[in-house]
Amino acid sequence: MAGHLVAEHHGNYRFVTLVSLFAYRRRHWTPEQAERYNATLDDATALDQAAEHLAG
Repeated sequence: MAGHLVAEHHGNYRFVTLVSLFAYRRRHWTPEQAERYNATLDDATALDQAAEHLAG
């Protein structure tokens, strides 16, 4: 899959750009894969909000 994701190099690290990630998802994911990802993201957001609420 060389060339599908754009990455920026900073020192010893490589970061995939968000625009590149969304473009990859749009080109290669089926609607079912996208829905599973969105459901997982919603769950993670709910957990973050619960943790913030508990932390006060």
